Amino acid sequence: MKQIIDSSLPKINIFSQNGAINIRIDFYEKFSLFFKTQYLENISGQIEDILFCYKLFSKFIKEDSWCLDIGANYGRMAIIMSKLIGKNGKVICIEPSKIALKILEENLFQNNYSDYKIYNIAFGDICSEVNFVFSPTHDNGYMYNNSEDMKKSEKIPVLHKVQCVNPESFLIERYNTEELKKIKFIKIDTEGLD
Repeated sequence: MKQIIDSSLPKINIFSQNGAINIRIDFYEKFSLFFKTQYLENISGQIEDILFCYKLFSKFIKEDSWCLDIGANYGRMAIIMSKLIGKNGKVICIEPSKIALKILEENLFQNNYSDYKIYNIAFGDICSEVNFVFSPTHDNGYMYNNSEDMKKSEKIPVLHKVQCVNPESFLIERYNTEELKKIKFIKIDTEGLD
């Protein structure tokens, strides 16, 4: 029996190291993408998301552009963005979870990408410190800021407080007009607050 290997499909390797799951995807001999996750459930769904987003993002993200990743989580989408924008582009990551932030930084570093900026904040219309809960077993998090929300989540501990800021004001304070014009792609995944 002859084995047929479709070279048009990405090659995927999954391995465990130091208690984390590491995934390497070789994209059509163009580049490799590495990422680490702690979320074992639905790993095939995570890989499908990456493959889908790579195809989708490549239609919109051009070389040398800047991207804004709001709710960057472990950086799967930021890594795809970094591969598409090339050496002169930039990825700005917004991630309120301190747990996800550590893995996000490691994932971007492992992919040899250096022109990124990560901010440990939340974007929203409430400009104050908010409570943030992150569930590493479900790969997500959420904010709450009032007593009704607190009552709903009494059984889940607040992992930390995070500063919530107005997105427009935050970006204008840190980047000049020419830099802001370079932002050509914005991804938002904020667990229902998008």
